[in-house]
Amino acid sequence: YRLLHNIVLALTVGEMFRSANPVINQRLKSFWEHSRRVAAISYVIALRQKHLQPEHAMMAGLIHDIGTLPVCLFAAKKGMSPDAETLESLIRKCHEQAGRRLLKSWNFPQDLIDVAAEHEDFHRDGERADYVDVVAVANPLDMGAAKITAWDNGGHSSALVTVKKCFTKSTVDI
Repeated sequence: YRLLHNIVLALTVGEMFRSANPVINQRLKSFWEHSRRVAAISYVIALRQKHLQPEHAMMAGLIHDIGTLPVCLFAAKKGMSPDAETLESLIRKCHEQAGRRLLKSWNFPQDLIDVAAEHEDFHRDGERADYVDVVAVANPLDMGAAKITAWDNGGHSSALVTVKKCFTKSTVDI
């Protein structure tokens, strides 16, 4: 039942990603593609964590940037015609809070709400990896070396701690 629910939700959300504005439409398309890849990477990472459910991690990866959707839809509804850089800046500033609010209004479980709200926060505490940690690792893996380099240059040494939580000695050597 849970897997079917996740598939239906994924397909429904995927159909929502349309806009008449070509810049917004392209951003929604890339958002959906990125979310699917992060979902797949999250699933694989969670396979190494006995206390996490890979299907739930896949859903976490799928919805991690869901706040992008209301930001883009707001811009489209207001008739805004932002260039790609302006739209990206708006999304960066608002997507985590918008995702938290959206998932809360949809009565999602708190752990998935936390993923949408905290997946870019590498300063979180905790001994064991949770779904936020899994997505926090999967997200830049999809985005490639540029995002990982930004961690180093931005002084995000906590990112390594998050990675280590997901890949402990007991599961894989790093």
